[in-house]
Amino acid sequence: MPVGVVTFDNLFEAIFLSSYSVLIEELGFRMLPVLLPTAVYLLLSTRGCEIGIKGTLLALFKPRFFIEEFGKDRLNVPRGFLATLVALSSLVFAYAHIASGAWGWASS
Repeated sequence: MPVGVVTFDNLFEAIFLSSYSVLIEELGFRMLPVLLPTAVYLLLSTRGCEIGIKGTLLALFKPRFFIEEFGKDRLNVPRGFLATLVALSSLVFAYAHIASGAWGWASS
């Protein structure tokens, strides 16, 4: 597996380009495939309640505050659903890195 060092003349460019891939990976492999379906599930499962979009965002980003505000019984996202989302996003993450050539298969 080739390993090298990328050098930058501009410090800002180095920081931006080094952090850019981390941001894209977090958004693309965690926020979208895990948080978005969970938010949709919470919105649909609490339809007709006073929770709404504000409560859904609180449930995703500040679960402790959500539980204090609305009660623990409202935050019923099945663990199997979340585990499936995390497993699928992990598989897509691994496939994207292998298909792009960033990772390679181990060789002896």
